[in-house]
Amino acid sequence: MDIVAQSGAKEGVFASYRAPAHAYDEMYGHNPGILRDGWSAVVPQLDRLGLEGIDIGSQLVGRLVRRSSITTQVPGSRQESLQRPWDLDALPWIISAEEWETLSAGLRQRAKLLNRILEDLYGPQRLICNGLLPPAAIYSNPAFARSFHGISVPRSLYLHFYTADLVRDVNGKWLVSADRTDAPLGLGYTLENRLVLSRTYPNIFHDSFVQRLAPFFIQLRKLLSELSPANQENPRVALLTQGPGTDGYFEDVYLARYLGYNLVESGDLTVRDDRLLLKTLGGLLGVDVLFRRMSDQLCDPLELQSDAALGIAGLSRAARAGNVLVVNALGSSLVESAVMMPFLDGLCHELMNEPLKIASIPTWWCGLPEHLDYVLQNQSELTIGGAFRQARKTLMRSFSEPLDPSIRASILKHESVNYIARAQVNRSVVPCYDQGMIRPMHAALRVYLVAEGDDYRVLPGGLARVATDNESLEKELLQGKNSKEVWVLSNGPVPPVSLLSNVATPKKEFGRKGSELTSRVADNLLWLGRYVERVDGSSRVLRTALMRLARESNAEALPEWPGLVRQLADRGLVEPGYVLEGMKNRLPRLSHRLPTIAIDEHQSGNLRDSLRQIVRIASILRDRLSPDSWQVLYFLESRLFGETTKRSREPDDAIGILSQLIVDLSAFIGMTAESMTRTIGWRILDLGRRLERAFSATSIVRQLVDPSCTDPAEWEALVESSDSLMTYRFRYLASWSLDAVLDLLLTDKTNPRSVAFQLAAISEHVQELIVASQYSSNSPEKQLANKMRQMVEQIDVQLLAEAVRGNSANAMIQNIDALGTDLARLADLFNARYVVHLGPVRNRGK
Repeated sequence: MDIVAQSGAKEGVFASYRAPAHAYDEMYGHNPGILRDGWSAVVPQLDRLGLEGIDIGSQLVGRLVRRSSITTQVPGSRQESLQRPWDLDALPWIISAEEWETLSAGLRQRAKLLNRILEDLYGPQRLICNGLLPPAAIYSNPAFARSFHGISVPRSLYLHFYTADLVRDVNGKWLVSADRTDAPLGLGYTLENRLVLSRTYPNIFHDSFVQRLAPFFIQLRKLLSELSPANQENPRVALLTQGPGTDGYFEDVYLARYLGYNLVESGDLTVRDDRLLLKTLGGLLGVDVLFRRMSDQLCDPLELQSDAALGIAGLSRAARAGNVLVVNALGSSLVESAVMMPFLDGLCHELMNEPLKIASIPTWWCGLPEHLDYVLQNQSELTIGGAFRQARKTLMRSFSEPLDPSIRASILKHESVNYIARAQVNRSVVPCYDQGMIRPMHAALRVYLVAEGDDYRVLPGGLARVATDNESLEKELLQGKNSKEVWVLSNGPVPPVSLLSNVATPKKEFGRKGSELTSRVADNLLWLGRYVERVDGSSRVLRTALMRLARESNAEALPEWPGLVRQLADRGLVEPGYVLEGMKNRLPRLSHRLPTIAIDEHQSGNLRDSLRQIVRIASILRDRLSPDSWQVLYFLESRLFGETTKRSREPDDAIGILSQLIVDLSAFIGMTAESMTRTIGWRILDLGRRLERAFSATSIVRQLVDPSCTDPAEWEALVESSDSLMTYRFRYLASWSLDAVLDLLLTDKTNPRSVAFQLAAISEHVQELIVASQYSSNSPEKQLANKMRQMVEQIDVQLLAEAVRGNSANAMIQNIDALGTDLARLADLFNARYVVHLGPVRNRGK
């Protein structure tokens, strides 16, 4: 026994820790200072760290969370920008090997029981016929999928994946507070919690013999492969997410990347001939397994919830035909409603001939007269809520405010089928690090199981949430104050386990084209490239103007000022009125407004607004970006504008912000150039950048050939805003000539900022897209790209400059004007071909 246990009194960092009365203490037993099993392996090591060491660990946890961009959605919001950092406590929750083995046996029994109940309810319904389940408890449940009655599923397995929410009462007894059989959240956060805390205390983690999580995920991948209708070694598995702005999107991205599955939204999928197909640039590809992360009621608007805009029309039909495995099976949410809990013990005796090993929180269904009588007599001691999970939020509103008992009783009598009542449980407490002290907090635990043969495998750990009160955990486990890592210990050393298979494949078909990219992802990659380039180009023009404003007392009198203002107006950064002689004098002085253009919170269309678009699209593409690339983009706005309210709004301050922004965007562009494989995804991202830069370069060239643009100072400013000033000076020193400027910005293929360079890159990307997608080589987008490239290649800049000086360049200027129109048309053709698939699509489904 360790020193703390032998002393008979609490010592070290936990000396001031006191659990509240009438709450089970997870760490200490009834005898003062005696640690429970498992904790004795960890507490002495934490004691050696001391409060100072734990505080350092807590700070490291926060840094790792921010560095990994672990976020969760702000409750009640569906905006991608309203994310908050994930909260993780610096102390683990310890569970001994012996206790976990007992708990696991009960959870495995419960998973098997619920699966057998589903098998009966969607099959012979003997439980209803024999009076073990009231018909109203099933047929009043909106989760009952009538169209699946009588339809068998592979291996009679409805629950491939099962989750239980657990609570420990004052006597130390584990109870199930909720069964999750639909699409529970938290698995990705469980993985991240493990990664963060094992890095925070690597020695303690290793020396405590903490069981690994990887075997659970190995079994999950094995199960999906075995049950695939295609019965092949490497089936196509898609992980279906509700998309950005939803509670589970972060972990959906994380799980898809960790497991190696395609992350898809409903719009990426379609059903043709009873087959589920993925819409990609290369055509329609068959999906073998759909690992859904949204409620089954939202999956098919034709047969399930008709107003579900998120669903895939015809998915139920494809599943019934056996052409796709849906995990969990559609209709499985039926048994997660609280109405089932009062009957589980009897059903366990009936179906498994044994008592239920882990009881539910005592629950009464008001649809049974005897239960209703009990509830009415004990209202003040019970928690009343919805009987059916699909309608829980609606029904809970009735009792969100204190009601007169007679009014509540009237509601329960008239709508008895829709309500349940539960005993109020004072949850156990675990030690948590909070503001320099170790404090007790109430805890909830979510545990995950995956099917394995005729049994289930339990993830050794889970997602724990803690709160200072019971109520927040009663509403929803994820609404607790903090998350907590769960360490399930082993009785001996734990060997490392990798998710990678240790069996070498003798031969593998190479895949380098990336044509399986979904149309939605392609569209977002294109726009990410466009927004990154748009912000970069606008920042350079704005910085060029601000530099003149910073060094000149009357910058508006400079000869290049009108040309810079015109560029700012072309990019939507200032009102077009500033370009018009008769209008600009009626507007606020631009030199006073210019420093705030980039940072103004309330101005739509400015750089800050475009930055939000970058972060929004990057959030959607998180599974496609490397962690480093994601971090550069995700922290752009907060890093640059987080302290703007404390800064003065002088030109020098704005120049510093813009310079840092340009550096950060250059870092992202450099990462994509050096780290992304040259597949279709990279080409589309770069195509977006090249299109946007071509628009900007064409706008600058159009300004240069305007008869009013005759001052070399304006030429210099435009070259500077194009990031080509150093190149020009190396070539021509201080001598300014219009033909040399036009050569550099229009026809020079060696200049990455010229129009010709962009059009050459665009032509190459379009050609490779056509090859990878197996479309006709004579496509309209290829013809248009080649036409623009050849037109620019044929321009003689010396003749153009002479024509501009002689006011005879109208025909040439019209060709330059046509470039902008053709670039916009090319973007439309890309959208029609690869996003909405208006052209003929080659069907490559199985």
